[in-house]
Amino acid sequence: GGDERVNGQGAVNEETYSGEYERADGTTFMRETVGTPLKGPDGEALTFLGSVRDASGRIEYEQTLESYTDTLQQFHEISTDDERAADERINAVLELGCYRLGLDIGILSTIDDTESTVEQVTAPDDSIQPGKQFDLGVTFCDQVVDTEELVAATDATDCDLVDHPV
Repeated sequence: GGDERVNGQGAVNEETYSGEYERADGTTFMRETVGTPLKGPDGEALTFLGSVRDASGRIEYEQTLESYTDTLQQFHEISTDDERAADERINAVLELGCYRLGLDIGILSTIDDTESTVEQVTAPDDSIQPGKQFDLGVTFCDQVVDTEELVAATDATDCDLVDHPV
């Protein structure tokens, strides 16, 4: 039997298809199928060879990269939008950050000596309002002040911050 990618004159094009495959155990993976023509000495297609490879990692990486690129594009659009007031841009960036990082609350605060004051906030409720003050020691901001570097933690219960008051 013939393959639909082979026309009546025997011309065959190499083609790549992506999709989901199911393993014998029922789990699935993203695969990439590459079809390659095998031609005889006269150039006529003799058969069509297909190979399947697991492309899950590459596809996931490409999707992550695309997501980061989209986020950076949105950040650029927000930060250069002269139609918005500065506080509107900050709020939009906080909302974008919360969405991108999967967080409920985003805060812009100022630090004065040992006190942290909320300047702007995005949160699902009104539990934190601009102007609210916290002792610096009960916020993660104290880590930034202490190290004078960017501080990030994916899971505060699984790092040096496990005993932190927050």
